[in-house]
Amino acid sequence: MRLTAILAVFFLFQNYAVAQKKVGCPPREMLMQSLKDADMVSVWSGWSDRGHITEIWMNMRGEDTRWLAVVHLPSNYSCVVDQGIKGTFQPQGKASI
Repeated sequence: MRLTAILAVFFLFQNYAVAQKKVGCPPREMLMQSLKDADMVSVWSGWSDRGHITEIWMNMRGEDTRWLAVVHLPSNYSCVVDQGIKGTFQPQGKASI
């Protein structure tokens, strides 16, 4: 019984890792082309203290401005870590919250 539970947990995490690699973190060039095809443009990027580049992409067409946060890993994979709508640019020195 214990062995069955251990194997179930092992395969659950292994399948999650494989799915994340295939869907959530594709090769950098593949994700960049997909974002460009969706009319998104890079509006901000910066080096993370954790050793990767974080980049914000936006599609400013339409009523609800879409945005994506992308993390570029040293392994040449990129992950979409967050996304949303109604993105706005804040004037320098102004708090939005």
